[in-house]
Amino acid sequence: MLDAVLFTGREYTAGPEKIWEKVEAACPYPVIVKPVNLGSSVGISRAGDREELKAAVDEALSYSGRILVERAVPHLREINCAVLGDYDTAEASVRGAVERGGHPQLSGQVYAGRRLQGRQDRRP
Repeated sequence: MLDAVLFTGREYTAGPEKIWEKVEAACPYPVIVKPVNLGSSVGISRAGDREELKAAVDEALSYSGRILVERAVPHLREINCAVLGDYDTAEASVRGAVERGGHPQLSGQVYAGRRLQGRQDRRP
């Protein structure tokens, strides 16, 4: 499990400096900032310093009232798979590996420069 900090928008508004200090104590830069309630790459940003962290938190708060900040994993390989339906009728889509150079292109550029390599099997 990765080192991470979870907080709410209310906690952030009440004391952003406390949140920044908590994040920096728990996770070395770079970090990944994620809105908690989304299941895709929307609203996710990479921050390499405190100024980028501030901007990334503001971006994530526009999508969710709960934010997760975790240590960035070097050489991360991203695999995407959508699940459609509910408990009784869930069906998984074709899995895809995201290829990109360097660190992930996140947030507003999440789909820029990425090519999915889908697999043809449909395992849930």
